[in-house]
Amino acid sequence: MLALTGDFLILAAFPFLGAANHEDGVNFKSFGRTFLPFASAWLGVGISMSALSVSTIRSVKRTYRWVPSAWLVAGVIAIVLRVIVFNRPFSLSFSIIAIVVISLLVVLWRLALAAVLCRGSASDNDRPNPGLLEHVEGRPL
Repeated sequence: MLALTGDFLILAAFPFLGAANHEDGVNFKSFGRTFLPFASAWLGVGISMSALSVSTIRSVKRTYRWVPSAWLVAGVIAIVLRVIVFNRPFSLSFSIIAIVVISLLVVLWRLALAAVLCRGSASDNDRPNPGLLEHVEGRPL
């Protein structure tokens, strides 16, 4: 749940980053037509491609393996949803910027989270830190 919350916060920040870059404001409509397609695509693809699985969230290696490819698929689906559902014109520059920027932010966030949830050396990234996981999940292992 912590991973997905962070992912959604990044997705929610993206319309504001774009508006600031274009010296434009964000209203409910513009926020929704950017956030909703990306959030729904990420939720569906993240679940189906294991990017939101507990084993991926707790592993730097699995995060590095699954999250970028899942985000690329989700990003393309989100662009298609944005064009079809919200009747937005296709923009190649927006598509590239959105997929690359959000991908970098989500991957960096998830790698940092996985590193915190794991202990030891790089070869030991799949072993969770029980103390922190107990605190994060609110229950003992």
